[in-house]
Amino acid sequence: MLIDEVSKRQPRMFRVRFRGYAREQVDDEMTAVDEELRATRADLEATTRRCDHLTETLEQTRSDRDAVLRQYQELAQRAEKMQAELDQLRPDPDKRLAQTPAAQHMQRMIENAEQEANLIRRAAIEQSEQLRERAEELLRQRVELVEQTEQETQRCLAKAAEQASHIVQQAVEQSQLLLKEIQERQAAFDATYSSFEGAAPDLVPAPRQDVSSEFEQPVDV
Repeated sequence: MLIDEVSKRQPRMFRVRFRGYAREQVDDEMTAVDEELRATRADLEATTRRCDHLTETLEQTRSDRDAVLRQYQELAQRAEKMQAELDQLRPDPDKRLAQTPAAQHMQRMIENAEQEANLIRRAAIEQSEQLRERAEELLRQRVELVEQTEQETQRCLAKAAEQASHIVQQAVEQSQLLLKEIQERQAAFDATYSSFEGAAPDLVPAPRQDVSSEFEQPVDV
């Protein structure tokens, strides 16, 4: 990735040639480019960490929801089991008239127990339903938050890529302008040297080797 590759580079320090560039200016510019790319990369890493944290929270919320649903199912099964046991204990209606006082007392105890079991079952169902609704609401909120974060991450990536491309393009353009200026100075010096050589050849020393070709290589940004 362009941002990863460029941001990990050390600040570029150019060698100084004959009739070279303003070293401090170019070095400062390239150092600023490196620092800006590193800051962009740090922002992207922070956003990625936040997405990872939200994903973990979402998974935990799903686990909590599943646990609530399992608890609801267990309570419903217990209520059904209690109801089945009470149905077995309830005497035959045709035989109630022949029950003794002790049997009638037992019947009242069973009816009271049945009413209490129904209350417990309704309370358990209501509580489980509330927990289930709460878990689903939390899950919905987490999903929306993750989606928003993913959209924000995509915007950050697009913006960072655009900024990195702009920074690199600026560096390339500045390097090309610098190279052009050096070549123009080389040409001017050569022209001046040639004029002096034509006017007084014995007074002009041998020309320096042409160094313009040393600057024709593209500048690595």
